[in-house]
Amino acid sequence: MAHRILVALCLALSAIAAIQAQALKPVRVAFAGTTGMTEPFIESLKSAGAQAGLDVEVVPRADSHLVARDVYFRVRAGQPTALAPDEGHNYFLVVLTQAGQLANVAVVLDRDGEVAASVVHHGPFFATGARDSSAKELAQKLAGLVR
Repeated sequence: MAHRILVALCLALSAIAAIQAQALKPVRVAFAGTTGMTEPFIESLKSAGAQAGLDVEVVPRADSHLVARDVYFRVRAGQPTALAPDEGHNYFLVVLTQAGQLANVAVVLDRDGEVAASVVHHGPFFATGARDSSAKELAQKLAGLVR
């Protein structure tokens, strides 16, 4: 009996190891929003991303091609307005905002500046449960967008 339990336990552990060994899909994100809530949300998103099969790389906003510094001039010149022309498809801008104490909102823009996903949850970002819940849902939506 003990031998069967040991074999079952070894099989379960090897299955878990095989699942964890699968390559995570890389995704690059830049953040915009209130700085005070960005850092804790990034940590929650990285943790939730790993559970959703994503390797989340955070790109500093100042270094990101997603920041549309010259969109106005591009539109006036009749040029395309893509926000990340040199990046792959797995590149997003996450905008965080808070509706008072009532709700937290995360909006994901793709490299063309189009809304790719959004998450709205009850509660402020500084509340750990609300932040983690938002990060988990956002990671699942990003996993659906990543190629």
